[in-house]
Amino acid sequence: MSGLGEFLEEVVREASRRGFSVEKRSSRGVVLRYEDTPLALEVAAAGGSIVVDAVSLGDVEDIFEDYEDSVEELRNKVEELLDEVESLGDLVSGLARKFGFNVEARYRRSLLDFRDALEDYIETMY
Repeated sequence: MSGLGEFLEEVVREASRRGFSVEKRSSRGVVLRYEDTPLALEVAAAGGSIVVDAVSLGDVEDIFEDYEDSVEELRNKVEELLDEVESLGDLVSGLARKFGFNVEARYRRSLLDFRDALEDYIETMY
C-alpha cells in the first residue's frame, strides 16, 4: 500500500472513532460526514500536498432550523458540530505531516465561513 493509501486508511479509522462516516472515497482522497449533518471534512491529495477542507454536503441551514426556538441552543449546537470538524481537521493535518506530506489546511477558513453563515441566519431570523 502506498504512503497515501496508508494515510487515508488511518484517517478513516480515526474519523470513525469520532462519529464520522465515509461519504465518498477514491484513491486520492476521502470525504467524511459528521453524524447525520451536512458538515464534512474533505481530505485529498493535490500536487504533492494533502488538502484538508471543511465542506457542506447539503444545506447547512437545515441544522439551524432544528433549533429555531432558542438562539443560545442553536449557537451551542452549531459550535459543537463545527468544533468536531475542526478537531478532526487538526488530527488529520498532524497525521499528514507524520506521513511526510505537506498540508494545505483550508478547513479553518471554511469553518469561519460556516460561523458567519450562522450569525447571518440569526440576524435574519431573530
